[in-house]
Amino acid sequence: MKLGKKDGGRYETDYTSLTKGIHVFFPAEFRNDSSLVVGYASRWRKITTYDGETLISKKVIIDDRVRGHLLDSNNYLVILPANSEENVKIMDSLVKAEYKVMESAKNLIIDIRNNGGGTIRAYRSLIPFAYTNPIQQIGGNKLYSKLICDVEEKNLNEYEKENPSDTALIHLKNGWIQEYKMNMSKIEFDPGKLVRFDSIKRYPENVAIIANSGSMSAAEMMIYDYKQSKKVTVFGEHTYGGIDYLDNFYVDLPSMKYEASISSKERKILIGDKKRDYVGIFPDVVIPDSKTDWVKFVQDYYNKK
Repeated sequence: MKLGKKDGGRYETDYTSLTKGIHVFFPAEFRNDSSLVVGYASRWRKITTYDGETLISKKVIIDDRVRGHLLDSNNYLVILPANSEENVKIMDSLVKAEYKVMESAKNLIIDIRNNGGGTIRAYRSLIPFAYTNPIQQIGGNKLYSKLICDVEEKNLNEYEKENPSDTALIHLKNGWIQEYKMNMSKIEFDPGKLVRFDSIKRYPENVAIIANSGSMSAAEMMIYDYKQSKKVTVFGEHTYGGIDYLDNFYVDLPSMKYEASISSKERKILIGDKKRDYVGIFPDVVIPDSKTDWVKFVQDYYNKK
């Protein structure tokens, strides 16, 4: 990792991952004298002592699957590390199994730290617990092109081979492809859906979203959706800022050594809002970087309140 200093105490990072084999450029900043945050990808902490077993003891196992459980009689925790297609199904199953428990808890805590995005359907099942009034989802200008359509068809063919039984998602993806073909070479305005429910749940009374600089894209869209509710408070630190240009697709460059990430949707920025790319969304309640247990911080916040 090479760091080049910029104005305002920030750095430009030339980062090569030895484990994943990727080479990327990220903005970075030192939060304090012992913590370096690199884009949405990683957070580095200085260790005070070192011996031969340190790296083994610090080994991290990454689990991107949704999980949830009751912390105590007042607090239910849902951890959403990624908005993946797999997590759409897991979240639906979790909510179905734990529905009564969730709607009996005074506080619902949703942890989306390091969630790099994906599909907004991954958090759809939780919306009724946060809902207090109609939710206007993000709209914007959407590009329909042959390049995007070709990529989507290629991805669908690969998905069908690997997951032939997932007929619901295959049907949904086919619908997207037909939409592209009908609007080829156009830029159309997508107003975004208006989400309504017939009733407001008494519990949970409070919904907390915990986010950090690793939360971006569809995770930030979740914050936009949920913040329209009177129940919701965002805790943590500012998000990464990857929400102004959405629905990215990947294309191999001619050398076949690199791939380009291209956006197909530009977010409509409403009056009173501003561009968020590389700025992020700031929390209602800041959790200092020195705090190691952010979930407990939120529990204590509501207990004192």
